[in-house]
Amino acid sequence: MAGSRKTSVVDGYTVVRMVRHAKGGEPEPAPSPPPRKEPLPAGDGKKAHIGHTVLPTRHTIRCYECAYEFTLTARSPKTYCPKCRTILEWKDVLIQGEWSESVKTAGTIRVGPQGVVRAGTLIATDILLDGRVEGGSLDAFRWLELGAGAAYDPACMKASSLRVAAGAEIKLKGRATFQDVEIFGRLDARLQAGGLVAVRAGGLLTGELEGPRLSVEEGGGLRARLKVIGA
Repeated sequence: MAGSRKTSVVDGYTVVRMVRHAKGGEPEPAPSPPPRKEPLPAGDGKKAHIGHTVLPTRHTIRCYECAYEFTLTARSPKTYCPKCRTILEWKDVLIQGEWSESVKTAGTIRVGPQGVVRAGTLIATDILLDGRVEGGSLDAFRWLELGAGAAYDPACMKASSLRVAAGAEIKLKGRATFQDVEIFGRLDARLQAGGLVAVRAGGLLTGELEGPRLSVEEGGGLRARLKVIGA
């Protein structure tokens, strides 16, 4: 019985090389090894997520000494006016109860529903009045907002622009001059505006209006004599 022979397994690539060598040709170069797979970084295997960049909040304030308006991205109790170099107090003040002191700030002053101003001068970029002003004076370098509970003497108040809050019913005697006027409640006045008068939904303007721009939203009302002038 013939002895068992050991059989070798030859792949196709080895056969081709043997034939080329027998014919005197150059041997076929060995194939390049397959690319090595780099291990994944440790983690849950999820794709890296690039979040959105959050831009800093920009604050617009107005100098209470020279009326210069500028913006800042950082909030601090004090800052300075880039124009006149005055050191400005920059804080928001809430008045509840009786008040007889003067306040000057580049922030906002709010007189709450229980607030009563008996004396002093209130100066701020914006003033929100929901209470009573029985003495003293108010000077808003930008917006004066009159709420539903506002009680005041118009002769003691100054403002660049006027906002009538929802639920408020305001009647101004004589001619009232503002840059911009925004009406969410009811306003009866003889207005002279230098900019935009906007009657929002639910608002009503009666009386007279002289100005270059008027906007009345759907749901807003207008019963006033109009005189459109150039901006």
